[in-house]
Amino acid sequence: MPVPKPNLYPDFNIIRLSHVCLNVRNLIASKIFYTDILGLQVTDESDTHVYLRAMEERGHHCMILQKSDRPGTVEVIGFKTFDEDDLDKAETYFQSKGRPTRWIERPYQGRTVLTSDNMGIPLEFYHKMNRLEPIHQKYMLYRGVKPLRIDHFNCFTPNVDESVAFYSDFGFRVTEYTEDKESKRLWAAWIHRKGGVHDMAFTNGTGPRMHHVAFWVPSPLNIIDLLDLMATTGYVNNIERGPGRHGISNAFFLYIIDPDGHRIEIYCSDYQTVDPDLEPIKWDLHDPQRQTLWGAAAPESWFKHGTTFVGAETKDSTIKASPKTQINVGIDPELLTIGLTIAGYHIEKGARKFADYSKAMIDDLGESVRPYLRTLYEAVRFYPGFDNEGMSTPDEIDALLKGNQDVGKQQLGTDGNRETISTPSEQSSGVETGDVAVLGRVERVGDKIVDSGSDQSGRRNIQPEQTVLSKDLRDGVSDNLVGGRGDDREGNNDVGDRGADGPVIAP
Repeated sequence: MPVPKPNLYPDFNIIRLSHVCLNVRNLIASKIFYTDILGLQVTDESDTHVYLRAMEERGHHCMILQKSDRPGTVEVIGFKTFDEDDLDKAETYFQSKGRPTRWIERPYQGRTVLTSDNMGIPLEFYHKMNRLEPIHQKYMLYRGVKPLRIDHFNCFTPNVDESVAFYSDFGFRVTEYTEDKESKRLWAAWIHRKGGVHDMAFTNGTGPRMHHVAFWVPSPLNIIDLLDLMATTGYVNNIERGPGRHGISNAFFLYIIDPDGHRIEIYCSDYQTVDPDLEPIKWDLHDPQRQTLWGAAAPESWFKHGTTFVGAETKDSTIKASPKTQINVGIDPELLTIGLTIAGYHIEKGARKFADYSKAMIDDLGESVRPYLRTLYEAVRFYPGFDNEGMSTPDEIDALLKGNQDVGKQQLGTDGNRETISTPSEQSSGVETGDVAVLGRVERVGDKIVDSGSDQSGRRNIQPEQTVLSKDLRDGVSDNLVGGRGDDREGNNDVGDRGADGPVIAP
């Protein structure tokens, strides 16, 4: 089924997503998680509710924590309309689609109409919300991951085509999507109103269920800070996936689980989509770079765990296809993220020449960083605002590496005057930990290794030129090397008791 054409003149006008109400078991524990760890600001609280906003937001709340005897369920998700008249138009629209509607009272909101989508997800629309003073320049309030604003929802649905068609009819536009080749049905889609990659996303699976709520942060470094904070405050097992960069959306991400099993994404660096004629980007379901641009697979829990919506009956999807949860290609995102930080540190401290920098990096991170030394070095060189004076030039690095013909010979095969290197995706043993680890297929031409083909999605591998470290450099490093990663934690879905059906408790 093709992606529906956008309706540029819908019956009513939505500006953006606005807020979510999560049902929780222990209000104090949830408040600590969302304020001291994530960094949201409390705008009001009672014995039953905590209202929160992020640092750039002027509206009263973007998240409501609601004490419930059925924790781990989602009460409602909310959207802001362009004006008051749009609320009446929304009521008429949803009634015409056979959806129930009623006007409700919500604290700190004006007139609010409650309805549900075609899968049963509870939706509410409002125009006016109490406005608060700006706090984005009150830097003493920033803590945790420094969240700036709520960014999007992602929901499981048993039929992505039907969900996307329903939302497209009242103005949402598709930015990117994944299609199952066999059935020609959508497997996932990202849709927006506010001009980013998405306000909503739909993923194939048992649904409707909430997959995650996402918050926008200033930079990837804030995500690293959050990981350090969680790892040292008793929340290390709440880290589910990442950090990494998505292929879809191009955003930097981290997924964590709150005390009641609600998944939260920390998110930044996607792209603008305001043009009404912007064509959506199509991805192959089995393209490993779809999940993570660097090639790391998502844990199985990421495709299975979700939290149910109050009053919505779930159904299983009929699509049999599923993406791979293990792949034999790509860069370990944790190693790459830590490596970039440490590379910058060593270069700033004086190891500006490539040979000195390489020795320092291998001393710190071990042999597993060897394939990425030049990539990290060049990333630091071109980092915005970084003073790269005194760093080795590309020609100097080439000269240092020239003449190395004995590296990785176990991988080399003769093809005329060119030697072909089998990359990790072609090796049954998994990710290569020797001297070369790149995506797609590369070839040695003289002393250099260059891209010679496309990846399995058909898109060219636009890679920085890869070279292999010289034998002299390899032999000169310390023998006291740090081994691989100390923790190989698999996706763990055991994050506490989760209610299957939550009560309707109005905030």
